[in-house]
Amino acid sequence: MAKTASSSFGFVFLHPFIDGNGRIHRFLIHQIFSVNGLTPDGFVLPVSAVILSKKSDYFSTLEAFSRPLKAFVSFDPENPSIPAEENDPIYYRYFDATPQSNFLETAVHRMYREESLSVCPGSVVSRERTLTGRPPAGGLSDGSFLTAA
Repeated sequence: MAKTASSSFGFVFLHPFIDGNGRIHRFLIHQIFSVNGLTPDGFVLPVSAVILSKKSDYFSTLEAFSRPLKAFVSFDPENPSIPAEENDPIYYRYFDATPQSNFLETAVHRMYREESLSVCPGSVVSRERTLTGRPPAGGLSDGSFLTAA
Protein backbone atom coordinates (compact mmCIF):
# COMPACT_ATOMS: atom_id res chain seq x y z
CA MET A 1 0.00 0.00 0.00
CA ALA A 2 2.81 2.39 0.92
CA LYS A 3 4.61 1.82 -2.40
CA THR A 4 1.44 2.47 -4.37
CA ALA A 5 0.50 5.56 -2.36
CA SER A 6 3.96 7.12 -2.44
CA SER A 7 4.32 6.53 -6.19
CA SER A 8 0.84 7.60 -7.30
CA PHE A 9 0.42 10.53 -4.92
CA GLY A 10 4.06 11.53 -5.45
CA PHE A 11 3.25 11.89 -9.14
CA VAL A 12 0.24 14.08 -8.34
CA PHE A 13 2.33 16.27 -6.05
CA LEU A 14 4.92 16.79 -8.78
CA HIS A 15 2.04 17.63 -11.17
CA PRO A 16 4.24 17.66 -14.28
CA PHE A 17 1.48 18.25 -16.83
CA ILE A 18 -1.16 20.94 -17.28
CA ASP A 19 -3.80 18.22 -17.81
CA GLY A 20 -4.02 14.49 -17.18
CA ASN A 21 -2.17 14.24 -13.86
CA GLY A 22 -5.19 12.76 -12.05
CA ARG A 23 -5.75 10.14 -14.75
CA ILE A 24 -2.10 9.10 -14.59
CA HIS A 25 -2.35 9.04 -10.77
CA ARG A 26 -5.24 6.57 -10.97
CA PHE A 27 -3.47 4.54 -13.67
CA LEU A 28 -0.42 4.25 -11.41
CA ILE A 29 -2.59 2.86 -8.60
CA HIS A 30 -3.90 0.12 -10.92
CA GLN A 31 -0.52 -0.55 -12.52
CA ILE A 32 1.42 -0.89 -9.28
CA PHE A 33 -1.21 -3.20 -7.78
CA SER A 34 -1.21 -5.28 -10.97
CA VAL A 35 2.58 -5.50 -11.41
CA ASN A 36 2.94 -6.59 -7.79
CA GLY A 37 0.27 -9.28 -8.19
CA LEU A 38 -2.17 -7.60 -5.82
CA THR A 39 -5.06 -7.62 -8.27
CA PRO A 40 -5.98 -10.24 -10.88
CA ASP A 41 -5.12 -9.59 -14.52
CA GLY A 42 -7.63 -7.24 -16.08
CA PHE A 43 -9.15 -6.30 -12.72
CA VAL A 44 -9.83 -2.58 -12.31
CA LEU A 45 -10.61 -1.11 -8.91
CA PRO A 46 -13.26 1.66 -9.09
CA VAL A 47 -10.80 4.23 -7.71
CA SER A 48 -12.46 7.19 -9.43
CA ALA A 49 -15.85 6.33 -7.95
CA VAL A 50 -14.47 6.24 -4.42
CA ILE A 51 -12.53 9.48 -4.89
CA LEU A 52 -15.65 11.20 -6.23
CA SER A 53 -17.76 9.94 -3.34
CA LYS A 54 -15.16 11.07 -0.79
CA LYS A 55 -13.91 14.29 -2.39
CA SER A 56 -13.39 16.12 0.90
CA ASP A 57 -11.31 13.22 2.28
CA TYR A 58 -9.32 13.08 -0.96
CA PHE A 59 -8.66 16.83 -0.94
CA SER A 60 -7.65 16.66 2.73
CA THR A 61 -5.22 13.89 1.81
CA LEU A 62 -3.71 16.05 -0.93
CA GLU A 63 -3.54 19.05 1.38
CA ALA A 64 -1.75 17.02 4.06
CA PHE A 65 1.25 17.38 1.76
CA SER A 66 0.63 20.68 -0.03
CA ARG A 67 -0.55 22.88 2.85
CA PRO A 68 2.75 22.75 4.83
CA LEU A 69 4.70 23.15 1.58
CA LYS A 70 2.94 26.43 0.78
CA ALA A 71 4.93 28.07 3.58
CA PHE A 72 8.13 27.52 1.56
CA VAL A 73 7.10 27.66 -2.10
CA SER A 74 5.73 30.58 -4.09
CA PHE A 75 3.58 29.79 -7.12
CA ASP A 76 1.01 31.79 -9.05
CA PRO A 77 -1.64 29.44 -10.52
CA GLU A 78 -2.91 32.33 -12.67
CA ASN A 79 0.46 32.30 -14.48
CA PRO A 80 1.44 28.62 -14.69
CA SER A 81 4.20 29.36 -17.20
CA ILE A 82 6.14 31.17 -14.47
CA PRO A 83 8.12 28.58 -12.47
CA ALA A 84 7.54 28.21 -8.75
CA GLU A 85 10.09 29.90 -6.51
CA GLU A 86 11.96 28.08 -3.73
CA ASN A 87 10.57 24.80 -5.11
CA ASP A 88 13.42 22.60 -3.88
CA PRO A 89 13.34 18.92 -4.97
CA ILE A 90 14.05 17.85 -1.37
CA TYR A 91 10.42 18.68 -0.52
CA TYR A 92 9.25 15.95 -2.88
CA ARG A 93 12.01 13.37 -2.59
CA TYR A 94 11.32 12.14 0.93
CA PHE A 95 7.75 13.11 1.72
CA ASP A 96 5.77 11.33 4.44
CA ALA A 97 3.11 9.33 2.58
CA THR A 98 1.27 8.15 5.69
CA PRO A 99 -1.93 10.16 5.04
CA GLN A 100 -1.94 9.05 1.41
CA SER A 101 -1.37 5.39 2.35
CA ASN A 102 -4.19 5.60 4.88
CA PHE A 103 -6.53 7.15 2.31
CA LEU A 104 -5.69 4.51 -0.29
CA GLU A 105 -6.07 1.65 2.19
CA THR A 106 -9.45 2.98 3.31
CA ALA A 107 -10.50 3.42 -0.32
CA VAL A 108 -9.53 -0.16 -1.22
CA HIS A 109 -11.46 -1.53 1.75
CA ARG A 110 -14.46 0.60 0.85
CA MET A 111 -14.32 -0.57 -2.76
CA TYR A 112 -14.40 -4.14 -1.56
CA ARG A 113 -17.23 -3.71 0.93
CA GLU A 114 -19.51 -1.39 -1.04
CA GLU A 115 -18.87 -2.69 -4.52
CA SER A 116 -18.99 -6.36 -3.42
CA LEU A 117 -15.76 -7.03 -5.25
CA SER A 118 -14.66 -10.61 -5.68
CA VAL A 119 -10.90 -10.93 -5.95
CA CYS A 120 -8.22 -13.59 -6.12
CA PRO A 121 -6.35 -15.13 -3.15
CA GLY A 122 -3.35 -13.08 -2.07
CA SER A 123 -4.75 -9.87 -3.50
CA VAL A 124 -4.86 -6.56 -1.69
CA VAL A 125 -8.42 -7.16 -0.49
CA SER A 126 -8.73 -10.95 -0.40
CA ARG A 127 -8.22 -11.22 3.36
CA GLU A 128 -10.56 -8.40 4.29
CA ARG A 129 -13.00 -9.37 7.02
CA THR A 130 -16.46 -8.76 5.66
CA LEU A 131 -19.11 -6.91 7.61
CA THR A 132 -20.71 -10.25 8.45
CA GLY A 133 -17.44 -11.66 9.81
CA ARG A 134 -17.16 -14.21 7.00
CA PRO A 135 -14.11 -14.15 4.73
CA PRO A 136 -14.69 -13.29 1.07
CA ALA A 137 -14.26 -15.93 -1.62
CA GLY A 138 -10.61 -16.89 -1.81
CA GLY A 139 -9.80 -15.33 1.58
CA LEU A 140 -8.44 -16.99 4.70
CA SER A 141 -10.79 -19.15 6.69
CA ASP A 142 -10.24 -16.94 9.75
CA GLY A 143 -11.32 -13.84 7.80
CA SER A 144 -8.13 -12.00 8.74
CA PHE A 145 -7.09 -8.77 7.10
CA LEU A 146 -3.95 -8.30 5.03
CA THR A 147 -2.55 -5.01 3.80
CA ALA A 148 -0.16 -5.15 0.90
CA ALA A 149 3.26 -3.65 1.35
